[in-house]
Amino acid sequence: MVLKLKIDFKSISIRLLLLVLVITIVPIAFLTYNNDKVLTSDKDDQLKDKIHDVSALVEQVYNSKMAADQMEAIKLSQDPRMLPAIIEGNNSRVKQIVDEYSRKGQTNYIITVVDEQGIVIARSANNQSGDRTTNRLIYDALKGRGTSITDVLDSQVIESNNLSAQVNATQMSDGLAIINTEPIKNADGEIIGAVSISEVLNNNNEIVDYITEETNAYCSIFQNDTRIATTLMDSNNNKIIGTRVLPEISHEVLYNGKTVEGIYPINNLTLYTHYEPLRNADNVTVGMLFVGYNVEPGLQRLYHMQEQAIITALAASIIFISIGYIMVRTITRPIKRIVTIANSIAAGNLETPVETGASGGEIGELSVAIKQMVSYMVTNIKERINYNESILKGISDPMLVVDNEDRITFFNEPASSLTGFTQQEAIGQSLFNVLYSDREIHLRDIIRKKDVVRGFEMILRQRTGGKAIVRGSSSPIKDANGNDIGTIILLHDITKEREADEKIKASLREKEVLLKEIHHRVKNNLQIISSLLNLQSGYIKDKQSLGMFKESQNRVRSMALIHEKLYQSKDIARIDFAEYIKNLTGNLIRSYGTGAPVRLKINADSVSLGIDTAIPCGLIINEIVTNALKYAFPDNRVGEIRIELTQVEIDDNDNGHYRLVIADNGVGLPEGFDIRKTTSLGLQIVTTLTDQIKGHIEVKNGNGTEFIITFQDAKSKGRQGQ
Repeated sequence: MVLKLKIDFKSISIRLLLLVLVITIVPIAFLTYNNDKVLTSDKDDQLKDKIHDVSALVEQVYNSKMAADQMEAIKLSQDPRMLPAIIEGNNSRVKQIVDEYSRKGQTNYIITVVDEQGIVIARSANNQSGDRTTNRLIYDALKGRGTSITDVLDSQVIESNNLSAQVNATQMSDGLAIINTEPIKNADGEIIGAVSISEVLNNNNEIVDYITEETNAYCSIFQNDTRIATTLMDSNNNKIIGTRVLPEISHEVLYNGKTVEGIYPINNLTLYTHYEPLRNADNVTVGMLFVGYNVEPGLQRLYHMQEQAIITALAASIIFISIGYIMVRTITRPIKRIVTIANSIAAGNLETPVETGASGGEIGELSVAIKQMVSYMVTNIKERINYNESILKGISDPMLVVDNEDRITFFNEPASSLTGFTQQEAIGQSLFNVLYSDREIHLRDIIRKKDVVRGFEMILRQRTGGKAIVRGSSSPIKDANGNDIGTIILLHDITKEREADEKIKASLREKEVLLKEIHHRVKNNLQIISSLLNLQSGYIKDKQSLGMFKESQNRVRSMALIHEKLYQSKDIARIDFAEYIKNLTGNLIRSYGTGAPVRLKINADSVSLGIDTAIPCGLIINEIVTNALKYAFPDNRVGEIRIELTQVEIDDNDNGHYRLVIADNGVGLPEGFDIRKTTSLGLQIVTTLTDQIKGHIEVKNGNGTEFIITFQDAKSKGRQGQ
């Protein structure tokens, strides 16, 4: 189990605790650090002062040693016995004097006496003589320059003076020595030879032992980077001669000629050290002097003091942090209670008591202000809830609210009545588990649009097994940031409306059938009348009377044709008048078949007229065309009758006026003809029917006759009247 700790750095508690931590820990940490720094600095200063004193003593002792060896060289060169022996060439006497000085001096002394040519007269280590010295410092002495230096003696010199064992013990073949040379002069000051006294320092612990005894510091002499004399011991209590210095130290001292100080681990000890270069006559570093103090006891005391300081600082921090935590808790506890109260009210628990437990001070004043604010907010929220509930209860249509996952979050009583689901059953259910519909995909698409959709219809299968036809609207619900959080759906049950519509449609279909039957019977009756007139005309001998019968018969036929077209039409109230004109005029041409051919030219828009307009217009066309066929083309003249029916606009808002033009290119009407004063029955019928349809007639008499009738369909006039 992984415990995840989440810290809210915006929290007042966290910020106050951080402030306490900063105020508490920073000063203590600073004081602890400063104390540690002071202790460490004091300890470092003490060690530096101490090591400087010891290094100065080492340098003093070393220089004293060199001075003592130099005095021995001067003493030997000025020995009153030496000059006669050299002048006389008494080498054995010189050897005796050298051995005498060698016995009085150190065991690691190398004493050599040469003549003015550099030929060895005597040496302390053995009886060999007569060879030429290789010590270049002796040649400097033969030139009058005595020396006192530290330098390396090569292995040949070491071997010739029987010191190989002593030097090899330090893991070296040549040796580091304090070399002193002095010229030997006669009474006239002439140089007749030279003396050299060299004290080999390899495995020579005189200096280092003295320093350790006097100062309790470790001391070493290095030839290059190798210890050749030291007071440092290994675990078997043996001096660690022949061991090497650390590479970083040898580089700084031997190659850069620097003095090095610092704490270094040496031979399992932690030492504060001082390394100083030893230089020869050519200023080349040939070795080092070392002193060092064991700092472990001091460091342990320092660490103990630091631990005590840290423990004290931690204890103080814990005490101050605890006090700060108690203070923070005292401050933040009422604030947390306020947050808890606010969250409870936000969750809908409006009866949550507003008690923080704080009194007095800024927190107490804040608690009182919060209490007043919450009281006002709760009152306002309750009023809004009551207001919204009143509105929702006043909605009589089914209403649902779904979230973005199509789950129902609100379901009113009318919705329950419509679907058969109770509110408890519907809330939380998928919308499509409650609204069973044959158009589920359609409804899902509407919701997914996230836009206002009105007027969609669908058939719901109710829980009881019945069906309901509903018309619905949907609208997305958005939060304060404009994000979609759901959809509200409002439904209206139109089942009864649809049933009433179906009944009306059925009734209309029945009436339509009945009207068609009536039109059919009227047409048949008019046909019977026309046939009776035709039979009766067979018994009439008078042409005028026969013409009147024929005109009446044509009038009856024109009306019968109207009723025939009506019961054949899909719309029993209107007929295609262009088709009617063609049929009517065709019948008239056949009825009045003249000797000369009369061409009929019809140009009619696709116009549908109601029966109240179609019958008068049909009779008007019948009368004018009949009149043209009878009188416009005498003596078998060839002619043309032109009929035009077009829709016209009297003004910008007009769409129900028509113009009927009936013209011929016959002989025309008598001069001064006035249709309003004519005695012709047919033309009187034309004017009467024109007035009946609220039309206007205009007659033009020129190259033939032209009747222009402008009228409005009776149905259009009815719409305008409304």
